[in-house]
Amino acid sequence: MDSSSPPLQSPPPGSTQPAAPTAVRPGSFAPIALGIALIVLLVIVVQRLRQSAVDQDDAAGDRFGSKLAVWGPVPDLALTDRFTKPFTRANLADRVFVVNFFFTGCPGPCVDLTRCVRTLAGNLRGVEDVSFASITVDPDADTHDQLTSFARANAGEQPNWHWLTGTREEITKTCLGFFAPFGEKDKAGDIVHSTKLYVVDRQGQIRSRINTQEDPDWLERAVHDIRLLLGSEAAATAPRAG
Repeated sequence: MDSSSPPLQSPPPGSTQPAAPTAVRPGSFAPIALGIALIVLLVIVVQRLRQSAVDQDDAAGDRFGSKLAVWGPVPDLALTDRFTKPFTRANLADRVFVVNFFFTGCPGPCVDLTRCVRTLAGNLRGVEDVSFASITVDPDADTHDQLTSFARANAGEQPNWHWLTGTREEITKTCLGFFAPFGEKDKAGDIVHSTKLYVVDRQGQIRSRINTQEDPDWLERAVHDIRLLLGSEAAATAPRAG
């Protein structure tokens, strides 16, 4: 031992010796930092998704315009649904309706048209105050049971989707009121009829006519028009069409 080194001294009685600093293990803060980073990333993703939805809505509005024409009021209806319950113009009140014409024995586009309506209904699932009405142009063949079978096979049971029929006179009047072509059944079993979707506002006015066969953007257009009517009908009126 070096005699020049000072002797070790014990701490005075009652005194407290400072504790040695605790060593921090490398990586002990890693799980916390990772959790914070994941939360921040999740917030950023949610914000970008919301902004993307807003941008898409804005793009649709810019593309299709913010006003819809007024094609005229829906005619007085005296139809029945597939449960034989009366369906009149009063059933359209306070809802936005999408109307189409079809018949169950159609050798042409009716099944595809029905699928289009089903696709539109799926895109609007959860959106309140929107209903659908499919009106047969072959009331002699399309009984209430036949309408039910066709509806179940092609659309499923959807309470906001009405399948309607009536007398030939009522069907003719209804088609004329929607500016929809309507003819007699030919030898091949076909009937000239409209393949458009007609969007009706809460006041029973026809506001949009969308051609699902020729317009590749029919779905985007239909969703845009319906949301426009649900959001602000007073500000969505353009000069009367025709």
